[in-house]
Amino acid sequence: LIISYRSAKRHDDVQQSLDKLTADFSGHSGLPAALYDIARIYERLREYTEAKKIYQQITANHSRSPEAAKTQLSTPRITILAHIDGKTDASAAIEQFIADFSSHPELPSSLYDIARRYERAKLYKNAENLYERIIQQYSGSPSAKQARLGVRRSQALSYIESKNFEQAASAINSMLVDFAGHPDLSEALYDVGIRYERAGQYQQAKDAYRQITQGYPTSSHGGRAGMDSSKVDIYLLIDSGQTAA
Repeated sequence: LIISYRSAKRHDDVQQSLDKLTADFSGHSGLPAALYDIARIYERLREYTEAKKIYQQITANHSRSPEAAKTQLSTPRITILAHIDGKTDASAAIEQFIADFSSHPELPSSLYDIARRYERAKLYKNAENLYERIIQQYSGSPSAKQARLGVRRSQALSYIESKNFEQAASAINSMLVDFAGHPDLSEALYDVGIRYERAGQYQQAKDAYRQITQGYPTSSHGGRAGMDSSKVDIYLLIDSGQTAA
């Protein structure tokens, strides 16, 4: 309900829902985690002011919760993400972030979030460098496993963006072999499909979507990939001068 309200820009209703959630479950041990999840959604949607408010609420009212420890990284991480969104140099802020939270257990995860934002901003080399740093410095963390796939995904997307489709195909095939069974592979394939689609490479996009529907039908991307595959079929018909029946 809260997420659907946000999507419709109904900020007043969102706040009312948050207030009700907080009041109804004020003594519930899961409330800090629920609030943290909502703040993270705001952060991913680049609604940084709203995210900060909820992070501050967690810090003030649930200071002994595991989520309160996580929120220590939230404000500086948001500052870095805003730099990336604005296409301004974030390197100094990242170095300071690493220095300030060098022993924090959530640092690798936050760095992965930053690398993903670089990737989505099409700043692929920055993304790859940060992924490599996670792999080298935090090799035992779950984020390192994500980063290993992140490097290869970012390289493939970079090739597509630069219209180097032969190298893109090679990079994608290698990724599929080397990361078979990786929990993030369906997401990586979906990113590949979207990028191919935007580049007008509809058959390659369809191939990526088909791999998701066949190999990962129950994943969070399975349903979307099926619809996008059908959509791309129409694009292919239009391109070939045929009329979709």
